Amino acid sequence: MSKKFVVDNNSDPEAAQEALRNLRRTIQLGKIAERALKAIQTEGHYDGQVVVVSRDGYYGAQVHRFPAYQSVSRADIPNWDQLAVVCGDKTTGSHGGSKFDQVPVWLQATGWAPDRDENANPTGRWERVRLGERLARARLGNCRMKKCGEVTFDPSTLLGFNPEGVFRIKRNPDASSKTRAEAVQFAKLVAHCLVNCGMSHEWQLRQKCPQKLLDLQRVAQHWLIEDGIVKRMFNDMLDAIEVVKVMGA
Repeated sequence: MSKKFVVDNNSDPEAAQEALRNLRRTIQLGKIAERALKAIQTEGHYDGQVVVVSRDGYYGAQVHRFPAYQSVSRADIPNWDQLAVVCGDKTTGSHGGSKFDQVPVWLQATGWAPDRDENANPTGRWERVRLGERLARARLGNCRMKKCGEVTFDPSTLLGFNPEGVFRIKRNPDASSKTRAEAVQFAKLVAHCLVNCGMSHEWQLRQKCPQKLLDLQRVAQHWLIEDGIVKRMFNDMLDAIEVVKVMGA
């Protein structure tokens, strides 16, 4: 009986040898996967890298890690209760041919952001950072003062997500479903500034962001609403705008 084989329909001996090498490699990867699965089942995590095969119409393989889950809490944000916004000097803005008064708004807090080297390239680490007035990374957007007296907010588009556009600032965000939705928009903006997992165009950096910070950014949005921080920030902005109006009268 002949012991010669072909690979699918390829009888090239070199193709056969390459296929055997790949089979041996697959066996080794399978042993690693078996160890990883056992560690996850017994210890709850696996810190090494392992190749995982998926099937969605066809087979695909990706390298994954399965580290232990890290819980998050408000204590991960220093001085959580003291989060604040700072309004700058009045400027003139324009949109659609119309002009209006506006003031820039920055977040004042201690948050998280990717560490960067002297050339502004990310190092792959995250660090605590001070956020405050006139820091570009702390800029939330602009409060626009409409002639009718209403105040709207034009959010920054550089904080890692796509805002839904300009929304109103109200003293009582719970007044209606619309004002609650607008408060949620602002909470998302603040959370993405407070916990910077990478700018919107830095998708490779965002993939390296630790699970703890990704989760912290996500849940901080809800805490900002639950703890009344967004409502306080709305009122602080509106109070600052009243001062701007009096000073400009």
